[in-house]
Amino acid sequence: MCACSSPTLIYSLLVRVCYSHAVTPGFYSNLVHLGSSFALIVIRVATFYRTIMRTSGIFSYLMFCGVLASVSNFISPVFLQASVMEGSDGVTGHIISTTIGGKNGEPKQTISYMAERVVGTGSFGIVFQAKCLETGETVAIKKVLQDQRYKNRELQLMRSMDHPNVISLKHCFFTTSRDELFLNLVMEYVPETLFRVLRYFSSVNQRMPLIYVKLYTYQIFRGLAYIHTVPGVCHRDVKPQNVLVDPLTHQVKLCDFGSAKVLVKGEPNISYICSRYYRAPELIFGTTEYSTSIDIWSAGCVLAELLLGQPLFPGDSAVDQLVQIIKVLGTPTREEIRCMNPNYTDFRFPQIKAHPWHKIFHKRMPPEAIDLTSRLLQYSPSFRCTALEACAHPFFDELRDSNARLPDGHPLPALFNFKPEVSKPTSISSPWALLWFLSFFGSRISFVKLLKENFIWAYGVSPGLFIATLPADTITYGLILEIFLQLAGASPELIGKLIPEHARRHSDLSFLQMPGT
Repeated sequence: MCACSSPTLIYSLLVRVCYSHAVTPGFYSNLVHLGSSFALIVIRVATFYRTIMRTSGIFSYLMFCGVLASVSNFISPVFLQASVMEGSDGVTGHIISTTIGGKNGEPKQTISYMAERVVGTGSFGIVFQAKCLETGETVAIKKVLQDQRYKNRELQLMRSMDHPNVISLKHCFFTTSRDELFLNLVMEYVPETLFRVLRYFSSVNQRMPLIYVKLYTYQIFRGLAYIHTVPGVCHRDVKPQNVLVDPLTHQVKLCDFGSAKVLVKGEPNISYICSRYYRAPELIFGTTEYSTSIDIWSAGCVLAELLLGQPLFPGDSAVDQLVQIIKVLGTPTREEIRCMNPNYTDFRFPQIKAHPWHKIFHKRMPPEAIDLTSRLLQYSPSFRCTALEACAHPFFDELRDSNARLPDGHPLPALFNFKPEVSKPTSISSPWALLWFLSFFGSRISFVKLLKENFIWAYGVSPGLFIATLPADTITYGLILEIFLQLAGASPELIGKLIPEHARRHSDLSFLQMPGT
């Protein structure tokens, strides 16, 4: 496949071949120039499209739009365009050179990184701090063994995310060593972790100042609200070690998406996931159909740890982890166990009463902190508040005060700059939020209700998919397209050009706008 084939080009070709009733031989010959494998995929997608249109009607058609975007992303993975460089293990002083650019008219350039020190190791591989020799910029490079039979999920997910509270991927490249292929993810470098910050306060026998607790946990929830909503990602390993902290600005970023996954309703997932102290009880009960609420539980454990100065549930094993949870929350009821895992049938647990939350924390703990912790750490996943609801909790009201300052007198980092998230639509190659919407869309009323309840518009759902594919000659299609255009900030003039007069709503969506945007 040609390296210059962008997802946008691929998508437009897929749309064209699906909608053309008589595609000329010249069109297929042009496809072959992009690669025989790609041409074959286009033909198969077109066949699939025409089949579902004959058999399944409009809802399958709408779902196909999302599938089409997924396919365009699948057949143009970024790592096919990365340079493969010869090199040895990333150790201090080792220099790695690679080529970036060359896409969308960008000039190619060679950059070199010098490995300075190892900052993390694990079963995944190694993370080392490095410096770009051309610019002097410090970066973090995560080096993982790449099985050539599979795509790297972490790379795919990181390419789909762009948020102030999520670590950003700059680019990637491959290296080889002893006949093995390694993927190198080049990310922004943030020097501290929440784990080390906690350890510092523990070493000086102090509790973390409450303003820092609020500042750090708010940003954790804001990052989770983003990844849960836009790409539909569940992190599955939220813990202090995976929360980066800039010691100068106190900006927080979620990192290490090696365990992350887009959860699909009805599809089983591994239950042995998340670090033990932060593992949600439904995982301990062995469920394989869980939701992003496992991240909410983990974040609740992190909040409690910041407030207490030590882990709330320090289990020695999976069984002891459940014991530690029961000591605080009490024995789960049969209904709560069914909510965690409907297939769990062993209800023989000693009956232990819940320990009052106000007795777990010290007497001067603000009631808002206790209330938020209790809302996050619920047995029933559906009873836990969402990340966005956590951001709106009164515990964080101090951060919303324009006069709020850090203990050293410096201003807080930007916490409420939601404008980019509202105005910047997600790319066509990131269709998970769209698929979520299509799965539940039933009427105009339910559509608006879902938008208001789930804040999809706050993070941008791409109208491009509808602009490129849906004919605007019916009231239904016109309605959907107009809503997406208005949410994307399109001018009335543009809407007038794209949607026929008879299909327009003639009403604005100002009531959907988030405060302060």
